[in-house]
Amino acid sequence: ETQISEYRLNSVEWAQQKTKYEKDIDTMRTQIQTLASQTKMHQHTIDEKDITIKQEREEKAKYRRDMDGMRLKLEAMELAEHEVRLERDRLVSRCENETAMRKDADEDRRLLTQQLSDRKMQHHADDIELQRLRERFKEISERC
Repeated sequence: ETQISEYRLNSVEWAQQKTKYEKDIDTMRTQIQTLASQTKMHQHTIDEKDITIKQEREEKAKYRRDMDGMRLKLEAMELAEHEVRLERDRLVSRCENETAMRKDADEDRRLLTQQLSDRKMQHHADDIELQRLRERFKEISERC
């Protein structure tokens, strides 16, 4: 009977232990499920952050490409502006040279016109002198 009592006692203890273990197992299963759920949420959050980081990197790369493109356009515009300045300077220099040449030509024309006028006057004076000499020659010829 003592053995039976002990057996019963042991059975009750084992049943209590078994119940406790089952509760512990159920608690652990619940904890595992909670951890699994949290892990899924964390993984989802990590995945979203990875996607966000990837998008940010792509945006930065696009921004860099856009900036490089703008920098190249700016350099091209600066080069074109420099070329325009050079062309303008060349044209200004050419205009200044043509203006100087025109002034020189005007001065040459004025001098030639003055020389022509002087020669016409000299020619007229020579004609008058020639006429006077003819008349004098005629007078002398008539006397002789």
